[in-house]
Amino acid sequence: MIRCLQDAREELAYECRATLFDAEVRMAEDIDFKYPMKRACSAEIQAFCSGLTHGQARVIRCLQARSSFPVLPFFVPILDPLLQSLRIGSG
Repeated sequence: MIRCLQDAREELAYECRATLFDAEVRMAEDIDFKYPMKRACSAEIQAFCSGLTHGQARVIRCLQARSSFPVLPFFVPILDPLLQSLRIGSG
């Protein structure tokens, strides 16, 4: 359903576009909607971020905080643009 609304974004009423945008922001901040990252980082999420509730970029920020550790430098190029986009969207 989200994909259908995204494809027809220009034809949607203002309220519908705003609601769609809110849903897209929530999805961008939730590791559960970032399946490739969630799968690739599953060991790191379990080791460093397992106690965090998913959403509001908590797990993503946790991974970024650990990116200076030797086990995570590979993921810095993935995490930095994502967190930058979240900063831009929330500012």
